[in-house]
Amino acid sequence: MLPVAIGSSDNPICFQVDVLYDGVSFTTEPAVTGGAAGGHAVASSEINIGRRRLVVYSEDNAVLGDGIVVEIPFNLNAGRTGGFTVVDLAEIIAAGPAGDPITPFMVATGFVEEKMKVPVFSGLTLSESGELRFTFSGIDSVTYR
Repeated sequence: MLPVAIGSSDNPICFQVDVLYDGVSFTTEPAVTGGAAGGHAVASSEINIGRRRLVVYSEDNAVLGDGIVVEIPFNLNAGRTGGFTVVDLAEIIAAGPAGDPITPFMVATGFVEEKMKVPVFSGLTLSESGELRFTFSGIDSVTYR
């Protein structure tokens, strides 16, 4: 699972992000709603192999809570062993209650070694100073870059 979380003082009501990954090594499943989503609608679809678009929005302009909004399940494709896989967040768009864009949003890039278990990024937050913070838990004795 790749948790997608926010931590913003700008009162975001919606956001869209594309998750880019190695479509030869992995497949993804539709996003699972997290605790910070509240009553927001969550939609995700595979735009093409290696790219899943995630959209989170509120029909009544409710502000998103801090924390994990959604989790995206990843599956290692059969027969894949060795090498590194990139997971990027791109095309990030977020808006506040008046429809105003929220910035800065940062793009996080990660490399994961292909194994039978996908590592987990959690607690992804953006501080008021624009610093991106996250927790990464992986597999013992595996090197991640």
